[in-house]
Amino acid sequence: MNTDRPEHRLARLLLPLSLLALVVVGWQVAVSVFAVPRIVLPSPAEVLGSASRHGGTLAASAAATAGRVLAGFVLSVAIAIPLAVLVVQFGFMERAVYPLVSLSQTIPKVALAPLFVVWLGTGAVSQMAFAAMVAFFPIFIDTLVGLRAVPAEMLLLARSMGATTLQAFVKIRLPHALPNIFAGLKVGATLSVIGSIVAEWVGGDTGLALVLLRADALLDTALAFAALVLLAVLGMAFFALIRGLERVLSPARTAREQGEIVKTM
Repeated sequence: MNTDRPEHRLARLLLPLSLLALVVVGWQVAVSVFAVPRIVLPSPAEVLGSASRHGGTLAASAAATAGRVLAGFVLSVAIAIPLAVLVVQFGFMERAVYPLVSLSQTIPKVALAPLFVVWLGTGAVSQMAFAAMVAFFPIFIDTLVGLRAVPAEMLLLARSMGATTLQAFVKIRLPHALPNIFAGLKVGATLSVIGSIVAEWVGGDTGLALVLLRADALLDTALAFAALVLLAVLGMAFFALIRGLERVLSPARTAREQGEIVKTM
């Protein structure tokens, strides 16, 4: 079955959009019927109005946050994937690095955010570094799992045919690991948004977290919701970007997943 036909793409798009529209309509009706105070829960119309009034501030803040998220995510990828490759290729690296990486995950990330501000200042550098740290672990672990999941018979066959270690990695290990790598990238992309927001909250000077702080201080719940919606859109945009790269670099996996989705419709 061709899962990339226009009607299948439209069906996959309409279902979540329909559910979202239902939630928004139910939200508007509930707020109107039960006369919920605006300070407790603003209506979607009030959130939209607040977003329109503060459009310039929200756009500038979203751009600042997006830049830090992207930089932090790229930094996490640049560290996590090469480190996972080294751990797979060299046994001593696994014995040296893996326990430390696992130990680092027992430390609450939020508790480290103030230290990043002390070490790197209140600017964008500390926020990018913190976002990279939060996104690092799932990318590292999923890459490691994917690289290790290659059947030993395939590697033995490649070596028996004279393939070098580099050739076996490029032709066998890496393609086989791509689904796991992209799974880690998707999780890391969304976590980098959270990491950037936490760092902005603790010691930032611009960004959507600052908008949230000011909205909370002024009890402007509508503005807070507008900022939250922008954060959700930002997270979905980064997720969609990774998903698009996966469609290009790992089309077989994407087609298989789409086929499974279509069969459930």
